[in-house]
Amino acid sequence: MEYPLIHRYSHSKGWMNDKMPQTGDTVYYISPSVDYYVRKSTVVGIKQIRTFPFLEKWELTLADGTVINYDETFESKEKALEYIIDRIKYDIASKRAYIQSTLMEIEKYERVLARLEGKNNSMRRII
Repeated sequence: MEYPLIHRYSHSKGWMNDKMPQTGDTVYYISPSVDYYVRKSTVVGIKQIRTFPFLEKWELTLADGTVINYDETFESKEKALEYIIDRIKYDIASKRAYIQSTLMEIEKYERVLARLEGKNNSMRRII
């Protein structure tokens, strides 16, 4: 069985067409405590974080007290839901590929076992 290759959805190239959210803007994000639940809040603070000299991250403080990376926010509920749907599809495809790989490995071991048991039985008849 063949499974389609699903790439993770990436919205990090631009939030609101490369516009950085400003204090007072509404953002949507996936709740860190409940999977697949989209929350809405207002930006109350923005902080720049340098992880490496050439890489920068932006951390947003939201009105509900959540501190979240800029890359983990969405400009609309629809975009957040699109991300969740894509993530679920990717996870399903990954799990199916893992199961398929495991089944193939089990079949290989069963063939080796049958061959070894067959040789063992033929050796017993000789003795």
